Amino acid sequence: MSKKIPKRVSISYTVDFLEVPAQAEHLLSELSTSVNGIAKKIRNIAAQTREHTVESIEDIAQTKELLSKASLRLEDVFSILTGYIDIIKDIVEAKRIAEEEAAAAKLPPEPKKKPAAKKKPAAKKKPAAKKKVKKEE
Repeated sequence: MSKKIPKRVSISYTVDFLEVPAQAEHLLSELSTSVNGIAKKIRNIAAQTREHTVESIEDIAQTKELLSKASLRLEDVFSILTGYIDIIKDIVEAKRIAEEEAAAAKLPPEPKKKPAAKKKPAAKKKPAAKKKVKKEE
């Protein structure tokens, strides 16, 4: 009974929540170094392709594997950071709900309002009558 050896395994360890961005930065820095090495390898392949086509094909296959691993590492960091942001969102939402509930608990219940009575239209004022002034002659 033979079991297949997996190509990838998950390694799990814990860090302080506030250290997550620094850990992600460290992983990305390592990835940057790897990608720079891959870029150099690709430049070397390009330089030798005319004279050493067969070797170039083999080097390209190896480079594809390296790029695949780099992509997986990038996906790991992406997952770590999105998980970190999700936790922050959950904390902010829980705090908002707690504040709303605390504010609601402190307020007395709102009294039931009676329907507003309809206002009668204001009576129109009659214009003042003009006094006739008699001219004396």
